[in-house]
Amino acid sequence: MGIRNMTVRRFDEIQRRLAEGRGLREIARALGCSRDTVREVRDHG
Repeated sequence: MGIRNMTVRRFDEIQRRLAEGRGLREIARALGCSRDTVREVRDHG
């Protein structure tokens, strides 16, 4: 699959929130993206 239309800023923000220990759902809702997108950043970032 792969990440489409991912900006560096959004990628960094997802990684920052993951490092804070926030959940996939919380991050996805806050940034307006899917949980799958957050998972891909977590797993491949």
